[in-house]
Amino acid sequence: MKRLVVFVVACTAFALAAGSAHAVCLADHLSCYKIKDTPGTRTVSTKDLTEFLQDQTISVTGCQVQTPPKMACLPTCKSPSGPPSGQAQAVPLLCYKVKCPTSTPPTVSLGDQFGMHTLTFGTASKLLCAPTCRGAGAPCSSGADCCTGNCDANNTCA
Repeated sequence: MKRLVVFVVACTAFALAAGSAHAVCLADHLSCYKIKDTPGTRTVSTKDLTEFLQDQTISVTGCQVQTPPKMACLPTCKSPSGPPSGQAQAVPLLCYKVKCPTSTPPTVSLGDQFGMHTLTFGTASKLLCAPTCRGAGAPCSSGADCCTGNCDANNTCA
């Protein structure tokens, strides 16, 4: 009996520690997966993009965005974490194949917690990732969570 009590106390302490570690963890990374969409209706729409890189603004007109999405990126907490920290990622992203006119590729120096990198960008964007929203029947806390913009009194997307 004494062993059972010690085991239950140890498990409870572990669960509380794991829960508190998750609560302080900042989901400032993204984990991306290749996906298949069902039913996977194919469409193409033309969009103009304004990209921001350090102090540069890159405007690209006439990009062809192709559906269905090819990747999904999920907000992720990595531990142990290390500087620099990024901004919290609130929602999953869906990433679409995009064909853009070529532009002048910038070369920049960027650093992250894995080191410094001197990067030369390709001549055109290949993916466009868009934030997601919740569909009808999904739980919500405000209308901003829902694709329709309507979160009902039962905290469900209408």
